Amino acid sequence: MAEKQKQFLGRFASTLLYKSNSRQFNSAYSVLMAEGEWCGELEQVTKDDRAILVTSRWTLMRDEDEKPKSILVVSTDITEKKQLEAQFLRIQRMESIGTLASGIAHD
Repeated sequence: MAEKQKQFLGRFASTLLYKSNSRQFNSAYSVLMAEGEWCGELEQVTKDDRAILVTSRWTLMRDEDEKPKSILVVSTDITEKKQLEAQFLRIQRMESIGTLASGIAHD
């Protein structure tokens, strides 16, 4: 086994993927434990310590006695999508300001 892989053995995924004391994570985890599932957006940390935004769906998996056993997590990186949406909104605002300014100048 590679040396890099050994650093992850025996650690919870939550300590690897989320910043410590993340309110978002704690809130999502509370909902998961209460309702059995959670879906939403979270900030995660990559292995090179870069923050990304993911849309995530968590499902609580239970054993035969209905006790929580594990959590099934499916996440999709939406960082670039969110950045493009923000850029598009800025462009729309600038166009609106330009239209308003041109209308005022015309009058």
